[in-house]
Amino acid sequence: MKHGDSDVLLAYEQGVIGNIFLHFDECIRIKTMLSPDDFTASVDYRRIYCCFIDHDNEQKMQDEIIRSGLLEAYAKSSDNNPYVCSSQLEYCVNMLLAEKQARQIRTSVLRILGETTSEELPAILLEYTSNNAMKNNLLRVSSQEESIMKMINGLTEKSADKHIFTGFPKFDRLVNGLQIGNISVLGALPSSGKTAFATCIVRHCVRTKKRVIVFTLEMGETQIWERLLANLGDISYESIVRGRVSEESLEIAKKVMIPCSRDLVYVFDDCLAIEAMASLIMKIKPDLVIVDFLQYVRVNNIKHNSVADKLEYIVSEFKRIAKLSYCPCHIMILSQHNRGEKGQDAGRQASMFSLKGSSGIEQGGDYIMILDRPCVRDRSEAEQKASLLLVKNKFGRLGNINLFFDGDKQRFREMAEEDLYPKPIKQEWIGDEGGVDW
Repeated sequence: MKHGDSDVLLAYEQGVIGNIFLHFDECIRIKTMLSPDDFTASVDYRRIYCCFIDHDNEQKMQDEIIRSGLLEAYAKSSDNNPYVCSSQLEYCVNMLLAEKQARQIRTSVLRILGETTSEELPAILLEYTSNNAMKNNLLRVSSQEESIMKMINGLTEKSADKHIFTGFPKFDRLVNGLQIGNISVLGALPSSGKTAFATCIVRHCVRTKKRVIVFTLEMGETQIWERLLANLGDISYESIVRGRVSEESLEIAKKVMIPCSRDLVYVFDDCLAIEAMASLIMKIKPDLVIVDFLQYVRVNNIKHNSVADKLEYIVSEFKRIAKLSYCPCHIMILSQHNRGEKGQDAGRQASMFSLKGSSGIEQGGDYIMILDRPCVRDRSEAEQKASLLLVKNKFGRLGNINLFFDGDKQRFREMAEEDLYPKPIKQEWIGDEGGVDW
């Protein structure tokens, strides 16, 4: 269906109106962007938007819409619209603005046609299109100049304001921190410690006062808090799970977990759809989002031809969400690896192409990391032995970092090159003032 078709425009208008009903506060900003005249596919939607413009109070707007009988008209026509979610609001607004510009061009061309003879038409159309092309180019140049100046002014900003440092010093030096407005993918075989690795990053964010959202789609919320407690409080994970924590450890738990409750860490285990995740991201405005894990994420009302197509769509949506101007963040997506045929994984290190749906993930990820623990493939290997492979870095170097895994504390640490397992290096981090040892 073409962009200008009435059914497509109706869907965009439904998307905007639906978001007004569901996310009133987030839609306040579009009052200066759209006018009632931009709603051409439905008179009812135009009237609803007029109510929205006239009222700064959500309840008063809803009361007027109900009195006018417009709510029922909207409800009958908006079933199963994929645009009725906060992550699609900006897209719907842009599409309506593009259609507005197209109407203005069509109106101008029709006016020219009505005022000229057939002999004059080519020259006038040429002049008209040239003038408009010049205006559009000037606008585009102006926009580019603004982007360049924003980039230049941003050169003096602290690196920590534009990057997420992970607490793994070698990795942070390698990538100079994970850039805000981008996404990373952490892949591994099952039981390799993806969640534990992500928890280490959450630990560092807590200590550097970065706000984090964790969407846990496989584990429960309590399990994430328990792992974070073991990591932050240096408490045995086994004792936490078995309920055998000492009085001393209980006091430590209260001390180290209180900062997490102060608007720093949010854990959600009941949010499976990407549309719902986008809504929470825009509301909380975190610095870092962790999705555990990709293959469990759902998409509402959109069908895909294959799993790879679905994963590619999800990754692209997360990338779009990370770049939103009013709530930029870094999104880290955990992903499963294929195990392959029986016996194939023994002695073979995982790679980017082992990711489930790797074609879509490879294209969309700005950073792709592989967490490899040889003991998962070969039980004769030491359980502490691990490595982190940076196999894609859109901004610079690749690398391989040796890690030490402490299962009792659910913690990964970097290894010095000369060390043999199981001795870890003293862990420090970069990216905050002062630096704190593990």
